[in-house]
Amino acid sequence: MSRKEKSKARLDTLPKDFTWDELVSLMNQYGFCIINASRGSGRKFYNKERDKLAIFHEPHPEKTLKKYVLNDVKTLLDEIDENE
Repeated sequence: MSRKEKSKARLDTLPKDFTWDELVSLMNQYGFCIINASRGSGRKFYNKERDKLAIFHEPHPEKTLKKYVLNDVKTLLDEIDENE
């Protein structure tokens, strides 16, 4: 099982301790890069190959993601997996 598959499998369980850094790493593995990382807590992830834009808020001060964010990320990545 690849690192990407392991990270996605962990996300699929919607863990309460999934961190922002894990999200950034997983999104990078799916071809997304962060744009506009310097203003506020909103972060844009853009995948040029698929022309997809996703916006998530970086949590602060703790780095764990809320369940609704995990659901949104899971939906996005499931959609990408279906189209591959």
